[in-house]
Amino acid sequence: MDRLPLLLLPLLLLSLLPPACAGSSIYTFRATYTVTNTSPSPVEGWVEVFAFDNENLGWGFQRVLEESFSAPPQESRTGDNRVLRFSLGRLSPGGSAVVSLTQILRVRGVRWENLEGEGGIPQELLGLTSPVPSLWEDAPELRERAGELRGETPYQTARNLFEFVRDYLTYFSQAANQSALQVYHSRVGKCTEFSNLFIALARLSGLPAKFLAGYGYNPEWGENAERMGHAFVALYLPGAGWVPVDETWRGGQFGELSEDHLLLFSSDGSNLVREDEFSVPGERWSGGTRLDKSLLLYREAAVEVRLEGAVEGDNVRLWATVRNAGRSRLENLRVTLSAAENAFAPFQATRELDPLDPGQTGSLPFSLRPLRGLENFPLTAEVRADSPYGEVSSEGTLLLTVAIRPSPSPSLPLLWILLPVALALLLLLALRLRR
Repeated sequence: MDRLPLLLLPLLLLSLLPPACAGSSIYTFRATYTVTNTSPSPVEGWVEVFAFDNENLGWGFQRVLEESFSAPPQESRTGDNRVLRFSLGRLSPGGSAVVSLTQILRVRGVRWENLEGEGGIPQELLGLTSPVPSLWEDAPELRERAGELRGETPYQTARNLFEFVRDYLTYFSQAANQSALQVYHSRVGKCTEFSNLFIALARLSGLPAKFLAGYGYNPEWGENAERMGHAFVALYLPGAGWVPVDETWRGGQFGELSEDHLLLFSSDGSNLVREDEFSVPGERWSGGTRLDKSLLLYREAAVEVRLEGAVEGDNVRLWATVRNAGRSRLENLRVTLSAAENAFAPFQATRELDPLDPGQTGSLPFSLRPLRGLENFPLTAEVRADSPYGEVSSEGTLLLTVAIRPSPSPSLPLLWILLPVALALLLLLALRLRR
């Protein structure tokens, strides 16, 4: 039987999707703090900063691999947060001292599979359902809106709140800090204000919620960590525990964290308001001095993969383009292409790629023969590589549309020609059998 010809619409309809939450990267964070005595008298200098740790709400997505300090700090914890205090000694008028820290972290993407759990809110978390004046207010309009969005289950309520806030507010990166009520009326804010409105509505719905701050890695900002500052939310769902909610990152993420999130700080709201004004706490330092800082964040080891395709006869030809997106050489690169069963004839799913130096790219071809029609069919390429700090990985996904039509039926004139020939052959065969 002849193979069925393919009709691919339009060319392939390959649509690149954002990377999935299954990747992992290695980041280096470097902070340098200079404290200068601006007073006319000597000062005992010190600086206190938040630092990355391995707690991160039990999510296990972030791990400190290495860290070093220019001087040994005193370490303590404030709530969920790790705090380092550096003593700088006695500073004379006009004198200064410098302290620095370096942390290397592995961050991997995570996704919560089942958020429709059963159970109630633990007693010790009920305080996290309370409003906070001048921040997450108990205002009539907010309470009314929370009531309108209440679902049949805590999960459905949370999803309703998430979708409402994402669609109700307009993102503006230069927006001033606003409380939940303020941004509810202005309808314009950055990630901080999106988080504040979600937290206020969640707490008014009886769901515990915390404010999270850290960095959202974006290569467009170079190494400037301050420009990468980012805020999102930790939400407690019965049966599922703490789950992340990010209203603004890549169109919104609910119950998932991509590997470009770095968590530095969390708050129950008690330290976010001073003199009725909302602000996220940062470094603290000795009185009578000025603090200058330099915060750098970059990928020490990372890999990216992109899928592209074209039609060659009856086959779909794909190319997986892999790029070394970090500063370390990558070796033992393996690219695995995955698709649902019975969609394609057997193909070589995993292929190896030569080592890549920083910034270098490589490409691997894959040839697939569709066995059936496909519409918005996802194909995923996963790349894994070894770095000096361990394995890194990434995923690239595209959508494929293939329409398969059967071979055309013979035309009517051809049938009129073939039919008499077939009858004549049958007649000759019958005559031979009678002899």
